[in-house]
Amino acid sequence: MAQAFYAVKRVHPRFKLFADAQAMLRDGTLILGQLAELSLGGCYIHTLEPLAVGTPFQLNIRDGLRSCELRGKAIYVNFGGSFGVFGIGVRFESMADDQRSALGAWLRELGPCVHPAKGKCEVQECQNPAQYRVIWLKSRASKLVCESHKKDVDGKPFSDVADSFRTNSPKWFRPHLVR
Repeated sequence: MAQAFYAVKRVHPRFKLFADAQAMLRDGTLILGQLAELSLGGCYIHTLEPLAVGTPFQLNIRDGLRSCELRGKAIYVNFGGSFGVFGIGVRFESMADDQRSALGAWLRELGPCVHPAKGKCEVQECQNPAQYRVIWLKSRASKLVCESHKKDVDGKPFSDVADSFRTNSPKWFRPHLVR
């Protein structure tokens, strides 16, 4: 049976991140898990115990160097089949400014976010068709790039050149939205 391809549009880009996750339910039950993806709006965790959709909880995320506590709510649950692992989509609830700032700083360290896109590669003197839009959260700049420029620009890592990019997009354009 053929599977349909569905484009996922998100307000906030997701980053792969392997970290410990602990969900504390209102009744004090602690559910341990592993964080798989993180964004400003939520995350995806793997647990051995299911959570009902709509369940609110306090989430503690630790990667060995940093940690943060956020209020979250389970918005969907995937069952992992015979492995007994559940994937839980979490939407973060209201966040204090310091929590949002700390989470944003953590995400900026994870590097640029890459989304499929079409157009012309925007790296100077490159004539290849673009296949990706690379987005930097820190500078809020984005650039269309081809396969050969997906990991670097002119031999320089993205972290070295990200702040120098200027976008031709209007001021109202929010580059962290997937277009």
